[in-house]
Amino acid sequence: MENLELAKNLATIAAPITKELIASWLTPKLNYLSKKWNKQGKLQNHFFDNKFNDYLLERYKSYSVLNILAFRNQQRLLKDIYLPLTLALESSAAKEIEFCVTEYDKEFISTYQRILIIDTAGMGKSTISKKLFLSAIENNSGIPVFIELRRLKRNRSIIEEIYNELKLV
Repeated sequence: MENLELAKNLATIAAPITKELIASWLTPKLNYLSKKWNKQGKLQNHFFDNKFNDYLLERYKSYSVLNILAFRNQQRLLKDIYLPLTLALESSAAKEIEFCVTEYDKEFISTYQRILIIDTAGMGKSTISKKLFLSAIENNSGIPVFIELRRLKRNRSIIEEIYNELKLV
């Protein structure tokens, strides 16, 4: 029952974290762009700040809790049941590189930048992505945007999907 109570209060817990994230990462960028383009963008900046904050709060709450089908649809906190997964670099080189994913790691992400996780259904690809999303927020590492590839369509670009995720359209 303690987990369910915590899940109900996740938005309250996450609010200060996401506000700090917005203040650290998004607001300075928007202020810089406003000055660079010599436009009065304060109202627009607040619009984007609010949209990103709403997005981060909503996603933090939903990604923090998982429905466990094996236990009669019980809910569990991701942090309580997450088992670190190991990613292996697939290359033609003889030396295999492995990385155990426990949280968002700036050095790993900056080294590899584009990471494609390939495995069979149910092996934790979405779960590891959600763990990285939550960790990026908790560690104030940047503003993550989570796009499920299965939601992309031929007639809609990834930018349009991001706009849709942030409810900008």
